[in-house]
Amino acid sequence: MSKRVRIDYYAYFRDRRGLATEEVETQAGTLADLYKEAAAANGFALPIGSVKAIVGDEFRPMSDPLEEGTTVVFVPPVAGG
Repeated sequence: MSKRVRIDYYAYFRDRRGLATEEVETQAGTLADLYKEAAAANGFALPIGSVKAIVGDEFRPMSDPLEEGTTVVFVPPVAGG
């Protein structure tokens, strides 16, 4: 069953996608599945193990289920200095 979700893009992801936000129709069952779909569609080269997901105001495990109407932010690794 497909669901409609919103993805907000920041930093690396916004630069690659060329958008700050979009709504997508997806068959993804988990946050990881959604990232894999987005990576394949947009050429994101970051491995899934290096990406974090925020749903609401909380970091969530990539294995969490994806629900209809969710807003997801994928966070790339942060470099410090």
